[in-house]
Amino acid sequence: TEGLFTLNFNVNYIYFDQKDRQDAARYGKPYLGGKLFPFYKSQANDDYFFFLEGRLGLPASAETSRFIDSNYYSAQGNLALGYKWNSISFTGKVGGEMPISPNRPHDEHEDGVPYYLRPPEPILSYFMEDIQVKKSTTASGNIFYAINAEFSLFAGYTYKTPFYGVQKETSTGNKVPLIFREASIGLHYRITEKYILTLSYRNPLYRGEDFRPYESSIHTAFSASL
Repeated sequence: TEGLFTLNFNVNYIYFDQKDRQDAARYGKPYLGGKLFPFYKSQANDDYFFFLEGRLGLPASAETSRFIDSNYYSAQGNLALGYKWNSISFTGKVGGEMPISPNRPHDEHEDGVPYYLRPPEPILSYFMEDIQVKKSTTASGNIFYAINAEFSLFAGYTYKTPFYGVQKETSTGNKVPLIFREASIGLHYRITEKYILTLSYRNPLYRGEDFRPYESSIHTAFSASL
């Protein structure tokens, strides 16, 4: 729609390097959503951007050997803005996510109906044996430096509460802190006008004695505009 509205679909593939476990790769929760650029006509000729984003999180299946355990629907909303000053750009995003169906136990999908064809269910309970799902709030900020038209460097900071976002493993008790904080650095490579490759290194800013989410992580992302 001439830049006013865009649709997007995201699928995550996560590989964990775990001790004594050779294949720990999992598919994450898929998201279907869109972005609204209410001031797109003026943004096209200016150095700022502003958009609203909404996404529907689809169940990631109850088959935990291939999927992250997130077998529920969720709704996500974000507000993002940014400003460009010469070769430097600043961006910020604030939003949240909430479950709109309970997390289904693993044995409820043995009737052969694909999980993504099931309608959302009313919120009856957020609890199951190991995982509790609840509302989550996230805020993040990034600074970018454009080396040239193809390459740009960035550094970022993320604040999220609860610590694990929508999902919490009840077996961890009170060892998990309320707030998650993470720093990141990375590189954007614009292959063409339509294709972008991103590589980033992320480091959690919490190092407790009883609980440590992970040492660090490396993320890659490929974006395509059709």
